[in-house]
Amino acid sequence: MKRAGRGRPLILSIGSTDPTGAAGITRDLLVYERLGAAGAFAVAAVTAQNERRVTEVYPLAARALRNQLDAITQERRVSAVRIGLLPDAPLIAATARFLRAQRRKLPVVLDPVISSSSKHRFLGAAEIGALEGLARLATVITPNAAEAAELSGHPVRTTAQAREAAQRLRKRGCAVLVTGGHLRDKDAVDVLSDKSGVVEFRSPRIAAAMRGTGCTLSAAIAVYLGRGLALRPAIRNARKFVRTQLEAQRRTRGKARA
Repeated sequence: MKRAGRGRPLILSIGSTDPTGAAGITRDLLVYERLGAAGAFAVAAVTAQNERRVTEVYPLAARALRNQLDAITQERRVSAVRIGLLPDAPLIAATARFLRAQRRKLPVVLDPVISSSSKHRFLGAAEIGALEGLARLATVITPNAAEAAELSGHPVRTTAQAREAAQRLRKRGCAVLVTGGHLRDKDAVDVLSDKSGVVEFRSPRIAAAMRGTGCTLSAAIAVYLGRGLALRPAIRNARKFVRTQLEAQRRTRGKARA
C-alpha cells in the first residue's frame, strides 16, 4: 500500500462537489494543498450551485461511493477523513460501513451539512437520523449554530446556548465543535465539548465574507489530526489557518475597491 509521502499526510474527503470551487470537495483539496497535505476524494453527489442559490443536487448511488472508497484505500494509506455533504441516507450508511471496516481507527472530522448558506435544505428527517449514527464514528463534528440547533433540538444564538448544545451533542459519542460565525457575540467564538470538558476558542471577528468557511475549518482540522496532533491543538491551528484565509480575502476585496 502506498503512502502519501514522508511527512505528508493523505486526507480523504467524502462529500459533494461545488462547481464554483467555494465549498465542498474542491475547497477541501485547496486547503490540503495549502497546508502541505496530500488529498484524495470520493464523490457522493454533484451539485449545481453558486453564492446565490442551489439549483439541484444529484446524489450518486451508494455503491458508486463505496467503490470509490475501496479504490482509494486499496493502494493509499489514509491519515484522516473529512466528511461533508452526504445528501441521502444510503450514502450516509455507506460511509458509516466504510469507517467501521477500517483496520485502524482513523481521525474523522464530520461537517454535518444540513442546509446551504443560501437556505437550500439538503437533508430530511431520514438523513438527519442516519447522520446522527455516523457522528458516533467521528472524532469531532463541526456544526454551525443552525446545524447545532437542529441536531440538539434547542436554539443556538448565543455562546451560552452553543455551550449547552455542544454538551448535549457530546453525549452521543464524539467531540463537538459548534462554530460561532453566526452567534451573537462581538468575537468569533467556537465552542468545543470533548472528553476533557468544554472550552471556547475566541478571536476578534474579521470583516470579510467568504463562502466555504466551515468546509475550510473542518478540512484544516483533518489535516492537523492526520499529522498526529491532539484535537485541541488541531483546532487552534485550523482556526489560525482560517483567519489567514479571511485576512487574504479582506485584502483582496480592499484592493478591488481601491
